Amino acid sequence: MANDLLFPIPLSGAQSLQAAINQQLAPAKIAIAHQEACQLAKQREQCLFEAERVEFSTPAVALIARELAESDALTNTNAAPTLAALQDCFYQTRDEPPVDVPDSEIIEALIGCFIEQGDTDDVAETSVEEIMAHSRSYRQAQKEAEQSNYRITDDEGRAYAFESKE
Repeated sequence: MANDLLFPIPLSGAQSLQAAINQQLAPAKIAIAHQEACQLAKQREQCLFEAERVEFSTPAVALIARELAESDALTNTNAAPTLAALQDCFYQTRDEPPVDVPDSEIIEALIGCFIEQGDTDDVAETSVEEIMAHSRSYRQAQKEAEQSNYRITDDEGRAYAFESKE
């Protein structure tokens, strides 16, 4: 029923997503097929709809593909299912860190967690704090926040640090 509310994915949309992903995967000599790109595009649309989000820049799945291409964790046989699972994880994780944490940092952390754990199901069950621990800059920001003189935590568990003017 909810799928009836979604806009259909135009052929050119799936083709452009396929081109973007394959461009990122090219250094690893990996590619996804058109049918896989259509599935990823539909899944992306569903995730964005459920999260009530819009995405104006490069699709997160293309950024995930770029990060994965730099690792040895992806093959032609597992590329599409891995990208699909990590795309889901990204959209589930995106709203948890503060808005000033860039998507690329969240993706870096997701890929680090995936490489460490080796299974996308394990990544999906990992807490956001544990996932973000794989990002160097996020760890550094958390460390600096803990060392600050003034610190508050909002109702959602986000910490804000202020330096004293002494």
